[in-house]
Amino acid sequence: MRSCWSAALGLLVGVVIGINLLDSTRRDRQVVHTAPTLAVQQADDNQRARAPQSAYPGPAYTSAAPRTCSILVDRHLHKNGGTTLRDILLENEKRGEWFYWGYSLGRLTPIFDELRRLAVSGNTTHRIAIEYHQGFIPFTPNVLEQIRQLRATYRMAGIDCRIVLGTRVRDPLSFYISYYKWAGRWRQREDPEKYGRNFMEWAPPNLQSALMLNSMNHMWVENVGINDRRRIKAFNNFSAGDMRRLQDMLLHFDIVGMTERFDEALLLLADMTGLQHLEYHVNDPTRNSKWKRGVKIEEICPDLEACRRHIARIAPFDVQIYDESVKRFDALVHGAGESFQRRLALFRAEQHNFSSIKQKMLRCRYWPVRPDRYNRSHHDCKHLAQKDLCALVFANRELRCPWHRVAYS
Repeated sequence: MRSCWSAALGLLVGVVIGINLLDSTRRDRQVVHTAPTLAVQQADDNQRARAPQSAYPGPAYTSAAPRTCSILVDRHLHKNGGTTLRDILLENEKRGEWFYWGYSLGRLTPIFDELRRLAVSGNTTHRIAIEYHQGFIPFTPNVLEQIRQLRATYRMAGIDCRIVLGTRVRDPLSFYISYYKWAGRWRQREDPEKYGRNFMEWAPPNLQSALMLNSMNHMWVENVGINDRRRIKAFNNFSAGDMRRLQDMLLHFDIVGMTERFDEALLLLADMTGLQHLEYHVNDPTRNSKWKRGVKIEEICPDLEACRRHIARIAPFDVQIYDESVKRFDALVHGAGESFQRRLALFRAEQHNFSSIKQKMLRCRYWPVRPDRYNRSHHDCKHLAQKDLCALVFANRELRCPWHRVAYS
């Protein structure tokens, strides 16, 4: 009899704790905690009232309701979790809550001109997730200037439309090893004279910094030999002046997360933008390629500390950028308060369960950008009311997904 009472008492305590945690989570959802960035602000009651009702109820780990107008710009650096984030953005598009544009941005000016025209007319009911991965349009100053002008237009028109810039950096040695698995090791097997005989021979100086500043530098680490003059110019000649330009560019970002702390960065990004659905499967292009998978770290770096010292010596700017970004990110997390840690625990519990479920492929395909051959009658934007904006984005986006395709009549 006594054991029955003990079991009942334990069950009652568990229920009470669960109710308190749920109540605490509900209270947390009423406020967006202000971190040291202009992008994190409290969503007002009118914004919540105008948001699509289909987006409710949101997950318990989010603190911001879906916004009527929100624009996320992600600077996707190679090997830093950008492909996984793209899958998250596409999943939110598939649900009809966001509209994706990427990944080289193609013709930038016409789309931002249309966004400014819509802002002047007061037609700003859109959530757009922009992925800048690589392209001949430099992120700075071109993309940053377009964003600055759009922000100014919203401000002058009195429009509450959040524009958030985000990216991630990675521990320098981890970044080099991941990139080597992706682009170096299999090429060395084919031509060791051209691409080097091992990891240390292959590794170019300041790889992460040079790629962040100029996305097209990836061509000179992937497609040419270690002694090619274009590779030497891009990486060996990366200077203190280039470093100052990179630091200045990153100061424009609302969040510079760490790949190793992907969940924290993702949840902060959701707080800033109102992004609701965050569960993901890690998308590892190296693991998915029969030519690149199966390479173990022990094969690349038998002495891991020796490799770490080597990278610290050849990539001092990478080390500096990473250390500076960690400090800034720590300040963001600290400013988000204790409730952020509780929501992070909830999200990680949900993510643990989600990652055990077999992944359903999004089945999006890369498509050459040919605006002159785009036919808007073949695509449907569904939730996006601005059809001209829809057509411009589709005509200049590399990814085609099945949920937008309209069957021929």
